[in-house]
Amino acid sequence: MMKRSNFTMPQYDVSETRTLLITNISEEDQPQLKEALAELGDIRETYTIAGRNILFVIFYDVRAAMQAKASMNNKQIGQSTIKINYTVSKYEIPKENDICDETKNQGTLLLVSRDLQTPLTEKEIVAILGSYGEIKEIREYKAFQKFVEFYDTRCAVKAYNDFGERAYKNGTLMLRYLWDMSKKKRWEFVKETDDILEGLIESTPNNDSGEEVSKIRKIAVVPKDKHYIVKAFDDFIADNIDTISEMIEKNR
Repeated sequence: MMKRSNFTMPQYDVSETRTLLITNISEEDQPQLKEALAELGDIRETYTIAGRNILFVIFYDVRAAMQAKASMNNKQIGQSTIKINYTVSKYEIPKENDICDETKNQGTLLLVSRDLQTPLTEKEIVAILGSYGEIKEIREYKAFQKFVEFYDTRCAVKAYNDFGERAYKNGTLMLRYLWDMSKKKRWEFVKETDDILEGLIESTPNNDSGEEVSKIRKIAVVPKDKHYIVKAFDDFIADNIDTISEMIEKNR
């Protein structure tokens, strides 16, 4: 049975993500772009918003996303000069029940040790988990709990599925899925993306009545609850892509 975690992760500075928001890419040039991106690493998923010249690209490996942004930002693809920003995927948008599991494309696992007399060292952790894939970082949470982040999320899933609860020395070890970023940091990425999308909407020519822009803005910018300043594009991206596409087609 898949273990899920709603563990609250401490704030941690993250500047790169596995998901890219690519703007100013026409639908005609998207196949060429996807082909170029696939050469940099395996793509988990892409999704778009019809008529918006926007493409979201989710990589398994954060290094592929980093290389894509470094080498292709402001690059000419067909007739499009693309802009690339880091963002979070529709699976990472914070929810009230903020549970992390293997479907969320996260590279981080919480390694919990019980009944050990001394905490695990980094060398021990690499020896225990390094066979599943290259480890990006090991961060300490508590003496007997460590954050272990893989570059590739598939390595984290493989480690979790294979590991179970394992005897080690005089104790036991177990793994739990964990978000790569805190909820606060994910909201920051969401807000940045919301600002980009709002700017695109404002710069898009509208019809005479202005209904297209106002309807899309109504979905894209919704007041957040009292804990956050600005409501992100939760419904806009995760739940209402079809609705937005229908609005655009209807108002063309």
